[in-house]
Amino acid sequence: MIPDERPPIEVLRQASPAAAEEFQRLRAAVEDGVLDSPTIELVLVAVLAATRQDASMAVHARRALALGVSPEALRHAIVSTLAAGTLFNDAVGALRAIDCLAPTVTTPAQA
Repeated sequence: MIPDERPPIEVLRQASPAAAEEFQRLRAAVEDGVLDSPTIELVLVAVLAATRQDASMAVHARRALALGVSPEALRHAIVSTLAAGTLFNDAVGALRAIDCLAPTVTTPAQA
C-alpha cells in the first residue's frame, strides 16, 4: 500500500465529499447511546487494531488519548483482541447475541 499520512476521512472526503459527510453522520448517530466518548474510542481502537485498520486505529487512538484515556488502557484494549478477527458478520452475530441475552440477565440495579 502507498503510505499516506492523511486521516482516512480526508482521503474519503477527497474522493467523495458526499460519502464523507454521510459517514460522519453515521458516526454521530452511533455515538448517541449509553457509552461515553472515551469508551467508544476504546472499542473502536480495539476493533480497528484487530482488523488491521492501522490508519483509522491511529486516528481513534489519538482521539482516545485526547479524551483522557491512558496509554495503558489503549494497550489493554488492543491486547484483548489478540484472539479476535472481527468481521462485519461476526459483529452482527454478536449484536444479535446481546439482544437475546440482555433480557435474561438480572443486573445489580434490578436485584
